Order: sequence, then structure tokens, then C-alpha cells
Amino acid sequence: MKTLRFRLFAIAVLAFMTLWTSCSKDENPTPENEISDNIVGSWEVADGLATVYDSGVKLADVKVTTEGTMTFNNDGKGIADFSLEVLDTKEVAKGGFTWEKDGFEIIVDKNTDNEERWSRIDDEKNRQILQYSKIDDEDPEVEVEFSLTLIRK
Repeated sequence: MKTLRFRLFAIAVLAFMTLWTSCSKDENPTPENEISDNIVGSWEVADGLATVYDSGVKLADVKVTTEGTMTFNNDGKGIADFSLEVLDTKEVAKGGFTWEKDGFEIIVDKNTDNEERWSRIDDEKNRQILQYSKIDDEDPEVEVEFSLTLIRK
């Protein structure tokens, strides 16, 4: 169980930190009026959930405690400034990122080593629920599904 807790924590931290801490210059800037979406604006990051699966069988739900904000700008850039706690270990996500929408997905840092696709489970004006799945690099049978709620400030 200790190994599972450590691996879950490592996957959670890796997924969140690579998602929200990279900074890159957009070589092809998007015109400000091109992206118009409910997610544009400043959000409080609410607590989330990490669900662990092994070979498709659900093993555990683990609470992801968060504090802080995220901002998605209309120009396809954003800023993360929040902390998260998983299994009694706290990490900070701080920095710029790029984003774009693709249907019901938000693509963060597209065409970089940190690219991730978050599905929008709930797409409302004042609330967004984003979900992301990550396969464990050491054990491809283990998958962790993250869910974060954003509340408009």
C-alpha cells in the first residue's frame, strides 16, 4: 500500500506540475478576438479528485486539496498560481502556460513536451470541471484520472 501511495503521489505531482508550470513563447500568437470561451477569465481552483485504476479496475479515490487561482486569457495564454496537496504532500503550481480549445477539450502547452489534453466535463459560465487521465510510466496497467473544479472569481 505504501508503494501505491507513493506512485499515486508521484503521478499526481508530475501531471499537475508539468501542466501548469511551463512557460513558452507562442511563436504564432492567436488574435485576441479569436478565442471566446466560457473558460476565459480568473478562476479559483477548488478541491479535486484522483481516481486510481489498475487494469481497468478502480482501486481508490484520493482527494486533491487545492488553494489558489488560474487565469485563462483570451489570447490563448494563462497563469497558474495555486498549490495542491495529495497524500499529505503539498506542491505549488506557478507560472505561465498556453492553451487552446478543441471541441470539449482544453489543450495546454500544445506541441511541447508538456502538452496535455483536459476534457471539460462541465462547461458553464461560472464553473468548469476538467478531467485528465495519466498512464503510469512504470506500470502501463495503472491509470490515474484527475478531476479539478474551477469556480469563477
